[in-house]
Amino acid sequence: MAHEIRILLVEDAPIDALAVMAEVERGAIPASVVQVENRRQALDALDAGGWDLILTDFSLPDMTGMDLLGWVRERQLDLPVIVISGNVGELLAVQMMRAGAHDFITKGSLARLNPAIERELREQEGHRQRRMAEAALLESERNFRQLTEAIPEVFWLIDCERGEMLYLSPAFETVWEQPPALFMCQPLRLLETLHPEDYDRVNQRLGEQGWLGLNMEYRIMLPDGTVRWVNSRAFPVLDKDGKVIRIAGLSTDISDTMRLRQERETMIHALAQTADAVMITDVAGVIIYVNPAFEKLTGYQLGEVVGQTPAILKSGLQDESFYRALWANLSNGLPSTDIFINRRKSGELYYEAKTITPIYDAEGGVSHFVATGKDITDRLKTRERLHRIVNYDAITGLANRVLLQERLGQAILQCRRHARGFGLLCIGLNLKELLGEGYDNRLMEQLLRQVAQRLSGAVDLHDTVARMGGGEFMILHKDHDHAHEALEMLAGEIVAAFATPICFAGYELFLTPAIGISLFPDDAGEVELLLEHARVAMGHVHRCECGHYCFYQAAMLEQPKHLSS
Repeated sequence: MAHEIRILLVEDAPIDALAVMAEVERGAIPASVVQVENRRQALDALDAGGWDLILTDFSLPDMTGMDLLGWVRERQLDLPVIVISGNVGELLAVQMMRAGAHDFITKGSLARLNPAIERELREQEGHRQRRMAEAALLESERNFRQLTEAIPEVFWLIDCERGEMLYLSPAFETVWEQPPALFMCQPLRLLETLHPEDYDRVNQRLGEQGWLGLNMEYRIMLPDGTVRWVNSRAFPVLDKDGKVIRIAGLSTDISDTMRLRQERETMIHALAQTADAVMITDVAGVIIYVNPAFEKLTGYQLGEVVGQTPAILKSGLQDESFYRALWANLSNGLPSTDIFINRRKSGELYYEAKTITPIYDAEGGVSHFVATGKDITDRLKTRERLHRIVNYDAITGLANRVLLQERLGQAILQCRRHARGFGLLCIGLNLKELLGEGYDNRLMEQLLRQVAQRLSGAVDLHDTVARMGGGEFMILHKDHDHAHEALEMLAGEIVAAFATPICFAGYELFLTPAIGISLFPDDAGEVELLLEHARVAMGHVHRCECGHYCFYQAAMLEQPKHLSS
């Protein structure tokens, strides 16, 4: 041994003590020997500790070697004790060996001392190594049990040669709801707990690969009939030669995971079947899923859009303020519904009624956005067609009576609110008289379209030109400042528009419009009265031939009415 050992020498005879020390010094092991001579010194030395070996005489004035062995036992000191004496018989020597002495040497045979010391120290070192190994094994086993008993997974260990279950962690009873003891000697009894639909699959895997093949998901039946999903993972335990001697494994209750997986698969199946276009993005707006309806609507396939943002659909026809308002709602956790003008992969525009909804995680934060949309392009086109049918003249494309009355009502509300006025012009043209009896309706329609073009060219963009029927037209003029002057100027422009003849069916037709003007609020405050008074003024122009236009006067109501057609 490389380090110096400490030897406690219990001896009251100085000559004998010197002889022992001299013999120890001649040995190969460096040693420091401390001598004590009586009971008190011996006890103090034992209590002080730090000894590697004890050499003791059997008989001292106030103690014996047997006493010393008893004190060593009491203190549970793991020390080799060698008794050196000159007058002890064999019987007493045997008794001392039984009491714990490791060797007995007579004082006349000190040549045996160093070999005995070396032997005892070697054995002591061996004992120490074994104790350390045992302690490490106990610690390892304690740590192993603490680990396996703390984890929610079931840990199991099977001996390959004997086919026995060596260990089942306490979690087994939680997952299988049966005591582990039922399966320790017969692990194949676990097959009895399998769901009938999974039995053949698991049994076949075990038959082909043994327990090492139990890397799979399967269902078990609890004693009360409840079904539970389990995932098992097995791995080999090898000896120093690389031979598989045990199979260890972990089995986890994945019932909640399977339920969520099934719910997710059901949801994805439902999304795949729905007629609405569905898009799912992460919280940053990156697309992670679109359904087949989205692919059909946009022309983009799933693989083309995953990782992209919805900006790939932007048409550029809706400004940034539209999208800022959208994200402001979503950032506050609110759903947003609007009509989007998007562009398909082909470049074709389409209108989509879309609702975007935030999805929250378990902590209450937004984790995803789900957008569902419908293509309403055809619906809007139909609505637009219906709007034109209801509000526009089918022949000229001008506003009809319905739309004019609606805009007159709006103009009245606005002007009342702001204390302003506006003018209404009624234009009459005797087109039937111009074409004569038996005219072709198609010729009348062509003539009406040319009239409409000339009237539309004479007004501002904010004016409304409407055809009321026959050759009667109305113009809503909302120039609020200098109303009389502006209306007179507009009337003059209309007359000037018809100063040149209309080339029609090989003829040049000269049309002379008669224009009547009523004012809001001077002449009337209601839609029907404004229309009526404008017609009255137009009729007055026809009767009196007093120019091309005039403003309504109350006295005109006393004259016979003449409505041009």
